[in-house]
Amino acid sequence: MSDNTTTVCYINNMGGSKSRSCNEISRKIWNFALHKNNFLIAAHLPGNQNVLADRESRVFNDRTEWMLQREAFHGLSKLWGPIETDLFASRLNKQVDDSISWNPDPEARAVDAFFIVWDKHFYAFPPFALIDRCLQKITQEEAEGVIIVLIWSTQTYYPRLLSMVIQPPRRLPMKENLLTLPRSQMSHPL
Repeated sequence: MSDNTTTVCYINNMGGSKSRSCNEISRKIWNFALHKNNFLIAAHLPGNQNVLADRESRVFNDRTEWMLQREAFHGLSKLWGPIETDLFASRLNKQVDDSISWNPDPEARAVDAFFIVWDKHFYAFPPFALIDRCLQKITQEEAEGVIIVLIWSTQTYYPRLLSMVIQPPRRLPMKENLLTLPRSQMSHPL
């Protein structure tokens, strides 16, 4: 069952002619199913009824909403500011008024920082899994700004990060409440 009618059509018809990539995916699905002696029938299920598959996307997950303590942010802003745009923010954790959210947010100027040009004076505290992608974008656009990253020398992004810095990196002070979840004020466990 799928809430995507194109998916249902391509599976039920064992492919199609409108999209080469959809045709290739449906061919792989059918080859796998036939190899396992299975026959497939897809049925449409409207999105509002597809609660099991969509459950995770419909539940707010604030574990990605980590926020740097405001006092620490203001120190960075004095050092390297003025900071004009917060690239991975929500209305709960944004540090400046101009923010780009990761997911739709009513107070954000735009959604998904990877779809805008990163001007000078940006601040980025990306989810840890996106650090390498952020460094690629900074390199590609020759952008300058402040990015908060983990000092993690075994990560693949670490040598690239060190080659990109234009000023020596600053280590943030180890404080219990340096990183918190804005909704609950819970401190980061590490």
